[in-house]
Amino acid sequence: MKSIISDQTLFNSRSDGSSAHGFQMPRSVRLFILAIPFLLAACASPVETPAGEPPSAPATVGVEKTQTPAVRSPQPETPAPTETAPPPPTETPPQPLEWPEDVGWSHFGLLVGGPDPIDFEGAWVRPHPGPFIWGEIERVPGEYNWRRTDQLVSQAQSRRAAVLVTVWPFAEWDQESCHADQPHAKGAFPEFGDLLYMPCDMAAYLTWLGAMVERYDGDGLDDMPGLVYPLRHWEILNEPAMQSTELTFFQEGPAEYLELLKVSYAAVKEADPNAVVLPGGQAGMQRDFKDFWSAVISDAKGYFDLGNIHSISSADDFFAAEYRAWLDELGYAEMDYWITEALVGRMGPFGEPPLNDDELAQLTFTGYATAFGHGAQVIFNVGGHDPTGGPGKASQDTFVMLAQNLGDFAEAAMLAENAVRFDFGDGRSAYALWDGASLPAEVDGPVEVITYAGERSQVSPNDVITFLPVLVLVQP
Repeated sequence: MKSIISDQTLFNSRSDGSSAHGFQMPRSVRLFILAIPFLLAACASPVETPAGEPPSAPATVGVEKTQTPAVRSPQPETPAPTETAPPPPTETPPQPLEWPEDVGWSHFGLLVGGPDPIDFEGAWVRPHPGPFIWGEIERVPGEYNWRRTDQLVSQAQSRRAAVLVTVWPFAEWDQESCHADQPHAKGAFPEFGDLLYMPCDMAAYLTWLGAMVERYDGDGLDDMPGLVYPLRHWEILNEPAMQSTELTFFQEGPAEYLELLKVSYAAVKEADPNAVVLPGGQAGMQRDFKDFWSAVISDAKGYFDLGNIHSISSADDFFAAEYRAWLDELGYAEMDYWITEALVGRMGPFGEPPLNDDELAQLTFTGYATAFGHGAQVIFNVGGHDPTGGPGKASQDTFVMLAQNLGDFAEAAMLAENAVRFDFGDGRSAYALWDGASLPAEVDGPVEVITYAGERSQVSPNDVITFLPVLVLVQP
């Protein structure tokens, strides 16, 4: 190791201690300077530790021993990683509910007032009046209470029934805001109040209607909790042309109802494009009803999807043939229709005694068969929900027998005024025959015969007796 004093400096010093410049250096200083290199070399040499002994640690006083990190060569600074927020969770789009194959496939339905028994599969139900009443759901403006409607829907779906909803556009607080000084109606259901005019606040009515359709459409948005499958069928009011002193469902004319139908149709379709809208049931084909509905239907093309006729103890075929021809005349030849109230009545021909239970059962058989033969797609039995008590148990049993055996027919056609053929998708066929009608000659092999009263037998085609109504089932 080199001295901090250069060799040249030493060599320029004389032996007597004077420099080349004549400066006389003291002897003690010269000796010290000469010793410096040796002292530095000695300090730099490591001190040897005797073998087997660890090096002694430096003493510490009053300080807790800590580990000193090793000294490392300086490294280039690495920028700290930039923290990035995790991507937001991917939202699963709502999954719309599908219409189940086992729901609503039957051509038979029931007018119901609650959890009535359903004795056949694929059934339709039409709650009457039902809880889908504006003023019952929105008792206070802007506040909806769906408890009763949710309960009905849950009950129906637990039994796999399809629901036809009747929409009642009445709320007492709304009616009183602009119709309080107008005549009051009589005979309708007390849930409506007795003012049954057009909504005063049309925007509020349409908002409620859209919210109701949205709640039950099954699209995954704002649906009823626990909804199993959608509600798709909406009837705008019931029998608006029924305006008598004993019974009134609407207190305005055809122009007002047409407006109500149009705006309601638009609100329903906006909430659920897959919905099916029916006009309020036509109470019959009597002149007053035809006059009212002709004014509506003539200008309503594009604002309803199915025709809708009622027959309460009126026509043996529930007005099916006459209503079909009337729709055709008004330009609706391609539109299907439903009979959403059908009831056979006890009154016989004028001057004759009322029909007994057995005769009513026969009339139930021929009435449904003929109505289907004239194109009715779904028929709802009023049964015991008629205020008179209905046609009785025998009629109900005949209705159930027909529903259990004809519910899934694909086509129905009149062969004669006392014969109707039903064809099924799997090749089966059935014949409703009465008043001596015969099976077609092409039917061969054993057939099953079911009488209107439900008695069954296996016979050859030539042995079928049809003086009383029978259903003949033919296998492919």
